[in-house]
Amino acid sequence: MKQLFLGIAISLISLSSCAQDKKPDSIMKITDVAEVSISVDHFAAIDSNTIPKAVKKVITNSYPTAIIKNAFANKAEQYKLEIVLVDGKSGFLYADKYGNWIER
Repeated sequence: MKQLFLGIAISLISLSSCAQDKKPDSIMKITDVAEVSISVDHFAAIDSNTIPKAVKKVITNSYPTAIIKNAFANKAEQYKLEIVLVDGKSGFLYADKYGNWIER
């Protein structure tokens, strides 16, 4: 019986020592916050009149009822086109300046 009480006492002592909160050695303060804007695909809006004829042709051949809602281009002369079909479906298509589709 003495061993039981001794075991419980040791357990309680060890638990209480583990449960003590330690205060942090130093407190980190955030004083400066920088705003960062990251462009994921680096496409800039362009006028739809500047889209190359080859790109317009491939869209017309592949999606005859498509209307180009928005057009974007990057430095590599790749085009991101938001199109809307007559049935209301819309989506983005990617093509290079030669009218080849780009998978994204």
